[in-house]
Amino acid sequence: MGNVVARVGDLPDAVNSMQATSKMMQQSEATHEIFKLVRPPTDGGNVSTDEGRGILVDEMSKAFQSKDYDTLHKVIREKIGCYLYNDGEGKQVPIKDLVEKRHQEKEKNAMNSLDSLPSINPLSNLKAPKSFGLPFTYTENDETRLCCWDINKRGPLGETALHVCFLNNSTTHNMLAMEMMKVFPNLVVDIYLGDEYYGENVLHMTIANEDIEMTKYFLKQRKEINAPLNLEERCCGSFFCPADQQSLDARIDQSDKEPPLLQPETTYSGLLYWGEYPLFFAACAIQVEAFALLLREGADISVQDSNGNNVLHMMVIHNNKEMFNFAYNQAGDVDLLSQRNRQGFTPLTLSAKLNNKEMLDHIMELNRDISWQFGDVTCATYPLSDVDTINHTDGSINNQSALSIILSAESNEHLDMLDGLLFQLLHEKWKQYAKVRFYRRGAFFFFYLAAFITAIYLQPAPTRFVVTTNTSTGLVNLSFVNQCYLLDASSNSQILRFVLECIIIVGAVMYLVLAAMEIHHEGKRTFWWTIYNAPMKGSFLISCVMVLAIIPCRFTCNLISENVFLTICICTCIPYSLFFCRGFKLVGPFIVAIYNMITGDLLRFLILYSIFLMGFSQAMCIVFRGTDHPLFSHPFQSIMGMFIITLGEFQDLYLDFDKSRHPAAAKTLFLVYMVIVTLLLTNMLIAMMGSTFHKIAETRWEWQRQWAKIVLVMERSVSPEHRIRKQRLYSQPESKGNGRRFVVRNFKASPK
Repeated sequence: MGNVVARVGDLPDAVNSMQATSKMMQQSEATHEIFKLVRPPTDGGNVSTDEGRGILVDEMSKAFQSKDYDTLHKVIREKIGCYLYNDGEGKQVPIKDLVEKRHQEKEKNAMNSLDSLPSINPLSNLKAPKSFGLPFTYTENDETRLCCWDINKRGPLGETALHVCFLNNSTTHNMLAMEMMKVFPNLVVDIYLGDEYYGENVLHMTIANEDIEMTKYFLKQRKEINAPLNLEERCCGSFFCPADQQSLDARIDQSDKEPPLLQPETTYSGLLYWGEYPLFFAACAIQVEAFALLLREGADISVQDSNGNNVLHMMVIHNNKEMFNFAYNQAGDVDLLSQRNRQGFTPLTLSAKLNNKEMLDHIMELNRDISWQFGDVTCATYPLSDVDTINHTDGSINNQSALSIILSAESNEHLDMLDGLLFQLLHEKWKQYAKVRFYRRGAFFFFYLAAFITAIYLQPAPTRFVVTTNTSTGLVNLSFVNQCYLLDASSNSQILRFVLECIIIVGAVMYLVLAAMEIHHEGKRTFWWTIYNAPMKGSFLISCVMVLAIIPCRFTCNLISENVFLTICICTCIPYSLFFCRGFKLVGPFIVAIYNMITGDLLRFLILYSIFLMGFSQAMCIVFRGTDHPLFSHPFQSIMGMFIITLGEFQDLYLDFDKSRHPAAAKTLFLVYMVIVTLLLTNMLIAMMGSTFHKIAETRWEWQRQWAKIVLVMERSVSPEHRIRKQRLYSQPESKGNGRRFVVRNFKASPK
């Protein structure tokens, strides 16, 4: 580990570099008894002088010069024997004792770190992590671990003298480690017991040190003298976890298991997230020889770490195509590509999640089968199990497929991953069934909208109403005398209106029934995904509900309620036409820009604008208080008045400033408001919208992503049986198994 930690410390942008350096400083400055035997490195690297290296290192130097190793063995037995169980034979220690010791160390270190924080406010209440104060409960089990070095006589990080030798990583220290092994072979069984490096053994350290000779030596000793060296030891310390799983709340100790229980959600980012096993360490450190050697000695290539990642997952995380190929070829009959981690990702879908297009394309090429090749034309098939959004077994939506993951991501980096096979798959989905369904729904909606608008146009105007004025507010109210006039169908135009209204009601019921069927087939989660990606569809469903709400209002002659529902209904119905406009490249990018402006630029503008609007409107109300001005004398009407000024309609209002109690103050407020809101905020909104449109116009695949989401919306609106039938239109069955494969014909252009 010494070389790796040194490399991490040299990186200025390393997330864990400060942690690594601080831990090595803690180790080098410690005064533990075992450091009198072998001193840890003091410079983050190798020790270049003989002074202060420890008693055993000095004895090793003398033995090397005099070739008298018997004396060295005698000193090793004398100095180290007192630290070992049963004269080096070891002892079975309950796992629950080891985990409890680690748990107490974690809480102690965390509390010390909180106490060392500078106190800015003496009254501030710094809360400890949630796990503090909770008792550590035992679980009934009899599992033990063989320990050679006394667990209560370890270094500050739970290390032994053998571990310190590999921290120094020099020739002298390596020779000393081999001589210690000759005297006490069971020393190889010991691991780090501190939470930071828990589980790290000599194999992890020699692989991280890129010392293949020492790796070979320990594997040879394991075979020849039956040394208890575990090839599948799990290095599960917090230092080797992803960065977002290193906190106390993300790592829950279990008394019956050594690896802590990690939170399932993670980004897998971390400089030294190497997958716990020595085999994974060799793969992540690109130690091909060590990897092959461990496999020959019996290491299991199918193991998975605490996050459920196998060696191919780790190669995707570290973007190492060469080691990926080597591990894939060494797996033999073990299907590593089908294994899923705790988040449900296979190596293929994990590459989509991590935006690793190179690995995504590479894995798909590994799964490719060439059907035939004629000249420059190649026909190949690709499995759809982890790629397509449709599950080939039951027709359900596969939210963990590569296509679903890419289209659900909001980053622009994921857009480039649509290029190639995924775009061809989407195009086939569109051509085979989504296009027809999209056009049919669009035609039905615009017919529905035309009937709706025509029915509203044919409504007669009320002939009798009474005008009343509210003396307190000055508002004018209209009271209709004949509120049942819409039930009259005495003319041909009114009969046509009734027919159109019946068509509208039937259409609204049909849309709501289809929405209920979608929820029944796919569940609420998938339905809300559809609404999130097509918000205007949700708006239209609200309109359909309002149509049904109008019916009781019509027959009870409640004209005011009917007008309210009708207003909401038409305002939520018309925007649904934008959904169908997204499917055409001519106007689709503009619709995307409108969506982004509403959810981004306009939202930020309204937050700032509402602050200034509320402040200046109430200030203007104070200035006009007692003047009976129709706008500014009332707090709520004053808000509308300032909004009218924002739109530039202030010619008549400006003359009213002289009628206020303080004309100079009113004009000053008007001037400041115009500068801050009308000039500054409004132009800032225009600039933000221009920037948003410019980004969307420059992004190559942005409209394609929106078009692809339309394909998925169409796909999720049908039954699973219907999806299976449509999938068979653009795929063919596998020769082995019951999966489906996507057929692609490529033409290889001749080089110029």
